[in-house]
Parts: sequence; structure tokens; C-alpha cells
Amino acid sequence: MVVYWVEENIKLITVAVIRLGLRDRDPLAKKNYPENVKHLVLIDAPEVAKVYGPEPTGIDIMFPNSDEEQICKTDLLWYSASRIGADGKVIGGTLNCKGTGRKSEVINGEVVKTPGIATYYRGQVIPESPTEPLPPPPTRPCLGELCPDFYDANGNQKCKMTMRLSFMLPLVNTMGVYSITTGDKTAIIDVHSQIALLKAQYRGDCSFIPLKLMREEHSGMRSNRKARKKEPYTSWPLKLRANYDFQELHGDKIRHVTSLKGKQLTIAPPSPAVGDGHEDLFPRLLEGQTEDEHGTVVDVRALTAEELLEDPDVKAAFEKIDKATGKVSSAKSRLIAVRLREKEPNMKAAVLKAMAEKLEALAAASAQRVATQEAATPPEVKPPAESGGIL
Repeated sequence: MVVYWVEENIKLITVAVIRLGLRDRDPLAKKNYPENVKHLVLIDAPEVAKVYGPEPTGIDIMFPNSDEEQICKTDLLWYSASRIGADGKVIGGTLNCKGTGRKSEVINGEVVKTPGIATYYRGQVIPESPTEPLPPPPTRPCLGELCPDFYDANGNQKCKMTMRLSFMLPLVNTMGVYSITTGDKTAIIDVHSQIALLKAQYRGDCSFIPLKLMREEHSGMRSNRKARKKEPYTSWPLKLRANYDFQELHGDKIRHVTSLKGKQLTIAPPSPAVGDGHEDLFPRLLEGQTEDEHGTVVDVRALTAEELLEDPDVKAAFEKIDKATGKVSSAKSRLIAVRLREKEPNMKAAVLKAMAEKLEALAAASAQRVATQEAATPPEVKPPAESGGIL
């Protein structure tokens, strides 16, 4: 048995930090200016340099799990300015606020941005006595770019989107993770998009899949607030790419990573011939798959609620209910409705049956309302026809 507090605080152990740039100190102004480089900076990770060289542009990685809060945690962070200490070293700024930004939701057919949640460390009350427990920091609505603390008095952005990417290096050390922190929006969107794609391919699991973390050149235009114009720039954001050659080149070196069993890229080159010692590491059939009498791979695994929402029949049924009610159901409400049938042997059939019954109930209620209105309306009385005629 394990103490609950321990179970609740298990985390990934960071071995070292890999940086994306260097700081060039200006001795006259006593400020640090980040220098844009094309490679990964391994000053704090010399063991990585022994494998990939001092200035690599790409490394082989794997994610230890599929929890995005751990492997690619992204927040809006507001730090106070850093400074140079008396010894010439950089003293980092203090975290003032951490938020999620605003969320886009569809309400009554319109896209509305609702406030998120921010942890306001700057408003935390520090007890006078050191023996008193530190109270949790207060929370406040996160308004994103509408927040009064988002920009400073000069119009410079203080609150910035930041992603902390944590991963394993199977060729260097698998008893911990390495981390990279970036604020490049191009890199953040690319990494999250690739992870979403991996989860779609591997049923929500993106762990222990051989990947390549690259720095690729990117050119574009950005706004210069001081000059009030746009200017060209070149950067080298992080890119997450498939690593098709990893199995062939390094299969023997990663046998200790036993969780690799059953993991292979969908579009990977043909697997090695049977008998070379690799077939137990990358089997032909994945979990939840079998072969029919013709040798065709058949997926017998039950769909998850998230996957069932993408089914064309389920989508069409939800659209019919939306049309009948005159309201657009949100993705969250649809997911809850599907999860209510997760324990059914055939979840899709149960969901479609429940929605068909819902449509019948809506149609019956609509017919009842029409009948009630007709009964409450008095019949139209026609005036009698005028008598008379030609004599």
C-alpha cells in the first residue's frame, strides 16, 4: 500500500534541460539578449552531446505517457523581469500569474469566447509566521489578451504562451525525461497537432512511439510595435516528425524499453524479415487486432466515446436532434451523452437507439403541442348566407 499523498504527487523526473538559444550579455547595458540559433543548445545536457554532437538539429525522442499536462504542458505565463546579479549570473523573474486563456464555445449557434481560469500568484498572502501553512494562491478569470496585465504601459506583451515539452531520449537515458521550454506559437501548434494525430492513430496513446524532434527554418512577417510596421524574420521552431528509420537503425539498443511492444508507425516501411530478432519487439498485429480466414487484419476493439463521436451515423443522429430542438449541442454535451452508454456491449447501437427514442419523444411532444393548440382555438363561425334572389 502507498500513502495517498505519494500517489497524488508522482511526477516525471527531469534529468536535464535542453535550450533553444544562447544569451549574449551586453556589459554596458547589463542586460541579456537571447541569441537565435539553428541548433539545440546542450550546455546543461553534456550526455546528449556525446550521442548527437555539440550542435544537433534533431534528436530521437519518445513520450513516457500520453498525458498532455505532463508531456506538453502549455499555459499563459506572466513573469516579472529577470535581472543580473552581483556575480554576473541571471536571476530569473518571479511567476505572477498562470492562466489558460479564453475558450471558444458554440452557444445557440454562435461562437463565444468564455474566460478561462488563472492562478494569481501575485495576490497570494504570505503568512507572517514561518510555522503557518502557506495558503493556496487565489484564482481569477483568465481573459487572455483582454486582461489588463497582458501588456505593459509601453504596449509590450507581458503574459506569454509557453510550452514545456518533456520527453525521453531512448539512446541517452530512459530513467527520466528531458525538457525544452518554448514560446514560439508555430512550434506549440505543430507539437500539439502532431500529438493529436498520434492519438487518433493509436487510440489515444502516444507513448513510446519513436519520433524525431527537429529544428526547421521558418520565415515570416511579424509586427514591430515600436516602429509600427511589420518586418521579416527567420526562426527555427521545434517540429515533431515521424521517425521511420529508428527501428532499423537502433532496434538492438532499445530492447530494454519493453513498453515498445506493439508500437510501430502506421506508414512505416515494411517490418524486418521474420527471424532477425525484432519480430517480438514490433509484432504485426497490435492489441485489439486479429486476422480473418483470408489473412486480413481486422480491428475487433470497441470504439471509445471520443472515436464514436466521429462516426458518420452518430454525427447524423445528433444533427437530426439539433434540428428537431432548434439548438446546436456542444461537443461536451455530445460526449457526455455517448459516455452514458460506454458499458453497453455494442455502444454504437445503444447510442443510436437512445437517439432514435429521443427523436420519437420530440416528435410526440411536438404533435401533442399542436393538438393542444388546436383544441384551445375556437372553431371559426361563418356568417349565414344572405337570402333573396331574382323574382
